[in-house]
Amino acid sequence: MYSNNSLRFSLHQGDVLLCETIMDADLFGQPIDVRPLLPKSISKLQRVLSKQTYNTVMGVGNNKSYDLIDYPESGVNLWGDEYYDPISVNKVIGELKLNGVECKIRLYINDKLIVERDFYVKGFNPVARYSYDVTNAVREISDSIRRIIKWMDYDYMQNEMEKSIALSAE
Repeated sequence: MYSNNSLRFSLHQGDVLLCETIMDADLFGQPIDVRPLLPKSISKLQRVLSKQTYNTVMGVGNNKSYDLIDYPESGVNLWGDEYYDPISVNKVIGELKLNGVECKIRLYINDKLIVERDFYVKGFNPVARYSYDVTNAVREISDSIRRIIKWMDYDYMQNEMEKSIALSAE
């Protein structure tokens, strides 16, 4: 079945889209509040984006694999001409001191931005861009959003059924 509406969760560093997941928004009936998920999600992404080592090798079957960080050396340059190395920033906002590489998460319904949060990653490792670790973290966060929506829909349907039963008993 074709979906007319999509729910997209994306991770960005500057103008670079690091990872994005897309879900079928037509499967969900209720508006959601993802704000309670954001602090834990951001902490998870900060840990993943500052790891020292990553899994960058992709197996493609028949005992063949590609190392995504070395893939440009194979003659196909997926990442542009220059090595990716974002600049760490130091900001002071009021009494709050922020330092690290600025990243952001975004949640869209279709092309409409509904949530955007900036965060900073101290010790950002540029190799993260080419890793499965980031992809897996974004997928896990998307799955958490999907589970919350599913349970909100279930609670809504349960409440509506209880209201209907109460009205029919009158």
